[in-house]
Order: sequence, then structure tokens, then C-alpha cells
Amino acid sequence: MTVTVCIPAYRAGAFIVETVGSVLRQSHDDLRVVVAVDPPSDGSRDDTADALEAFRSDRRLSWHVNSRRLGWAQNVNSLVDHVKTPYYAFLPHDDIWCPNYLEVLLEAINARPEAVVAYADSLRFGDSDPVRVGVDLRSGEDRLRGLLRFLIQGTEAHMWRGVSRTEALHEIGGFPIDGHKGLVVECEYSLALFGAGTVVHVPRTLYFKRIYERIIVSASRERMTQPLPERVEGWEEHDRRMTRLLEKALADTKATSEQATLCHAAKDAALVRRRQQFVGKTLEARHLERIAAALSACADSSDPLAPEVAANLHLVLQVHFESVGDSTSANEESRKAWTVAPNSAAAVLAHAKALDRDNRPLEALERASEVIRLSPRDEAMVAHALIRQIYDKLQWTAPFHADVANPSTEDGTAVTRPHPRHLDPSVEVTRGVRPYLEVLSDLHAVLAPKKYLEIGVRHGASLALATCPAIAVDPVPETGTLPSNVKLHRCTSDDFFLIHASSAMRGEVDLAFIDGVHLAEFVYRDFINVERIMAQNGMIVIDDVYPNHPIQARRVRTSQVWTGDVWRFALFLESNRPDLELTWLDTAPGGLLMVSNLSPVDDRLREMYDATVREWAAQPDVAPPRSILSREHAIAPTRDVLLRHSKR
Repeated sequence: MTVTVCIPAYRAGAFIVETVGSVLRQSHDDLRVVVAVDPPSDGSRDDTADALEAFRSDRRLSWHVNSRRLGWAQNVNSLVDHVKTPYYAFLPHDDIWCPNYLEVLLEAINARPEAVVAYADSLRFGDSDPVRVGVDLRSGEDRLRGLLRFLIQGTEAHMWRGVSRTEALHEIGGFPIDGHKGLVVECEYSLALFGAGTVVHVPRTLYFKRIYERIIVSASRERMTQPLPERVEGWEEHDRRMTRLLEKALADTKATSEQATLCHAAKDAALVRRRQQFVGKTLEARHLERIAAALSACADSSDPLAPEVAANLHLVLQVHFESVGDSTSANEESRKAWTVAPNSAAAVLAHAKALDRDNRPLEALERASEVIRLSPRDEAMVAHALIRQIYDKLQWTAPFHADVANPSTEDGTAVTRPHPRHLDPSVEVTRGVRPYLEVLSDLHAVLAPKKYLEIGVRHGASLALATCPAIAVDPVPETGTLPSNVKLHRCTSDDFFLIHASSAMRGEVDLAFIDGVHLAEFVYRDFINVERIMAQNGMIVIDDVYPNHPIQARRVRTSQVWTGDVWRFALFLESNRPDLELTWLDTAPGGLLMVSNLSPVDDRLREMYDATVREWAAQPDVAPPRSILSREHAIAPTRDVLLRHSKR
């Protein structure tokens, strides 16, 4: 299964070694790598070819310098002539693959003989916080459904970076080029793939896309600086091409008239939004008429995805009305978007912003928190910023995940005040036979771990119990100087596992303590990621599984004692992983759950994640059952009990 990796390069001397190195170190090593170096049009020297000399001895790699500047799209298209193998992949000169990128995607595409491409999610890094991005296609759905989801998610071009069958090139006709500096032609290529066959999404982050600081003029930013008439002409050509490609894909998938109409409505929402990004936010009358017709099509559709299409259309109108200074209409459109699609992160975020503009900060805070639950991606970053803004407006203490703008200690750590107590004293009740720190101390003594991992450090009281080498993860810890046995990662746990916790760490951790974000889906992801790196007979301990009052279990914190809905994941784990040994401990203030008999290779939880979180999202604030509030199954955490229930 030889793969040709096509790398278009331009002024890439600073990045090409890292990019090519990530390819040549792939676990699937049956590959050919071809680099096409585009020379600068001004005749200046380009050191890309010089940098590639470091790989001269690897016969899998070849490179050439074009006789003239082609531009990025034409350079990509020129590489198509070098594809003589059954599979190929495009890789821009400054991006990076995980070591198993090809292995995973080849396995996925070969499991589906009708598939033309398999792609994975990406992580944007560089001049921004790391953000996961992707186009989510659901496993088991047909091509037409995948096409509609692609259109709803903005016709973003993630699949152009995947692994494709070479036979698809004949169907597509190569990589598209235009006369407008390659204005989003990768989106056209991606839509063409849907017309050529099945598109497979692998919901794993295997691709790293570099983002530049704003002073660097990348190819995409260069296109944004074109004169307005050229941008208008480029967008209109892109609009016509996307419409033609969609018609072909709809014909190939044998879409009904109603299905085709809804797909066109979704495409119109995506492309008019793209016009707002590349040309201008204010729409002309013809564009407004187009949006109105698409909204009418959504209203007539019985498809369960029609509300998401309608929400996107309302968000386009919201941006338009904001641009013309009509804040009343803008807020109304954001409200409509949220009403028709309350589980759309983009719609909920727009409504949160509108509520904040209307000086309704508490409602805005609730919506912004909902965005974070719905999306771990771009919208969540904007929601975090909005939450910080609302906290400032209310003169509240910044949330723990906020950036530290003015650290209060010399080592840059944050200092925060405790959350205010609830007005009803009964809400702040706690119970438990022993304090959880005492129990954790006993666990360290009983298990004598060789390596300890802690998610969520805060003041460092539990971290201080570890005497072995320890790894601590917290975006904004409130600790002082840490002992030499501790390595602290100042990042979210999601980013830690994506970037720092390499496969080399697998099997090393004997004891892990999960005490990060007190929301079920965050604990769910933490557990999946932690279990994968645990040692044989290791143990995971989860904090705050027992709220003492229903208000302590709410997703938006309103009390000083707060467990969130961690209990929800704990019960889910009990029901769906019967192979695990769970021990519920009666500790103060919020209970502990010991989990042993772990299986790092078990993928059931990972496979169930999307469907489970969508189900939770439909009922966000479910009251804990009586068995949880009464600690029905909790046992007294004596040292004898810990010895008996540990797998040592």
C-alpha cells in the first residue's frame, strides 16, 4: 500500500525539515515523498532545497524547484502528475503529521472499499492556543447524509488533507486552480470528493496545522489583501463552482428533490457566510433574497437537520444586521438561531453575545457555559473570553480556566478568591467519613506508585502527597514552587494528551487522580485518555462523584461546594464498563470513586463518546438520583478497605 505524499513548498526553509521528518518517521513507511519548491517571483534566494539536503540519504524523498512561480494551488496541482501509487496525500510545507497518521487513515479507507478519502481531525498550533478543528461526519451514515453535514459545517476543507485513492483523481480531474490566488479552492476539491465516492471521517486528532502570527503574510492572508473587485470576482467564481460540484454530488447520490433543496440551502448559508469573510459583512439585496429562499426551504423540510441549516442562515443575517448598525435585528436573528438549534455551539454562542449586549449577563453566562459543554473547539475559546468579560462586568473572581492577565505571585501563578456561598445555607452541606486528602495519602502509601498523574492541581494539596515522579496538568495552577519530583504542564488536559502525552508514556502511570473540570463530558474525556497510559494494575481515582445537594450538581456553579455533574459519568461508567472494578468511597466533601482492573486498549468508551454527550446535551441539568445524594453504595474508606480493593 504505497502512498505518495505531495508537499507543495514556498519559502519553507524554516519548517520543511520538521514537516518532512514527520512523514519519513511514519509507522507506515511504504511511501514516496515528492516536494515541489515554488521559487520566489522576485528572484530572491529560497533556502527550502538547502534544508532538504538533510534527508539526501533517504531514497523515498525527492524534490525539485519549479522553473517559475506557480502559486500554491497550481503547485499542488502540478504534484498530481507524480502520483503513480494506489494512494496519495497532500501536505502543506509547514504542517505536521502524528507518527501513525498514515497507518490509521489507510486502515480506515481500506475498511470501506467504496471510500475515496479518509481524513482525521486537526490541531491548530502556533500563534494561538491549540484548538482542535474538523468536520464531523457520523459513522454509519450514507454519502448523502455526510454531504449534508459537510455543507452545514461550512464546507470546510479538512478532507483535502486526508489519504485518498489515486483512482479518485481521474474522477475529480486534479486539484482545482483559479485566477484568484487559489481562493478557497481546497473547499472545492473537498466537495468534489463527495461527488466521487464515500468520505470517511476518523474522529482522532492526527494532523497539526501551523498558524502564523499576524505580521506574517501567509497564502490565505495574501488572498484577503487582494483589491475588493478581485475578491468579489473570486468569490462569485467560487460560488458558481461549488454549485456545479454540489449538483454533481447530488446526482451521484440520487438525492430526492427535497434532499437536494435542503443541501442547496445549507450550501447557500456556507457560501454567503464565506462572502462575509472574504468580501464584506454587509449583504446586497440579491444575497438577502437568497437567504430568505433558503429559510423557506428549511421551513418546508421535514429533515431533522433542517433546523441546523436554518440556524446557520439566521447567523448570516445576524452578521449582516450588525454590520449595518441594526442591533435589534441582529439580536433577534441570534435568538432565532438559538431557538431553532439549541444544541448548535455557534447558535448558542451568538445568543450569549446578544444577551451580553442586552445587559443580561447572568443569562449570557449560562449560554456561554453551554457553548463550552457543546464544543471543545473554536467556539469554546470565544466562549471562555466572553465568560471572562462577563465576570469582569459583574466584578466576580475570574474562573479557573481564565487566562492570567495580572498574576499575583512572582512565579506567575494565579491567586483567586473562593466562589461566594449560596444564599441558602443548606446548599453548602458536606458529608463524608474521612477527608479525601487523608484517603489519597493512604492510597499513595498502599499502592506505592512509581509514577503519579494528577489532572487539576489548583492549590496543590493533593499533588503534595506524591513522593514518586509526578505529572501535573492544570491551565492555571495556584501553587507556589513545586518539588523537584513534579513536572507541571500549564495547559488543559485535552491539550496535554494531544501534544505532550506521547505513546512513549503509555503503561507508565500507576496512580492517577482526576479532579479537573467538574462537567461530565470533561471527566469522560479525561478518563478515556488517562486509561490509555495506565500501567498494568494501575488505578484511577475520580473526585466529586457525590454531590451533597442538587444545587451542588448543577453545571453552572452557584455554590461554594460544587461537584458539577461528575456523578453522571460515574454512573455511566458503572453501566457501560462492567469489566472495571468500581469502589465508591464516602469521603468529604464530594466522595471519591476508585477504578481498577483497567484496560488501556479498550475502545468502547471512545466509540460511545459522541452519542453519549449528545444525549446528555439534550437534558443538561438532570437532578442526581437518590442513590447518589444518599451515597447509597459508598463504603467507609479505611486503610484496610483500600488494601482490599486495590489491585496490587
